[in-house]
Amino acid sequence: MSNSPNPVSRRALSRGVIIGAVMGGAAIILFVLLWIVLGGVGLSNIARILLSLCIPPAILAALMGIYILVWRSRS
Repeated sequence: MSNSPNPVSRRALSRGVIIGAVMGGAAIILFVLLWIVLGGVGLSNIARILLSLCIPPAILAALMGIYILVWRSRS
C-alpha cells in the first residue's frame, strides 16, 4: 500500500478548505446584513428569515458560476 499514488493533492485540498471557509463566512455576513436591512424596511419576521436564508446561497452560486464559466474556460 505504501507504493500506491496519493489521489488527493494537498495543495488542492488546502485551497478548497480556504475557499469553503471564505464562502461560509461570506454567507453568514450576507445573512446578518440582509436580516438587518430587511428589518429596517419593515418586513415581517417570516419574510425576513426566508429572504435572508435564500439570497446568500443564490449570490454565492452565481459567483461560482461566473468563475467557472469565465475564468476556468480560459485554461
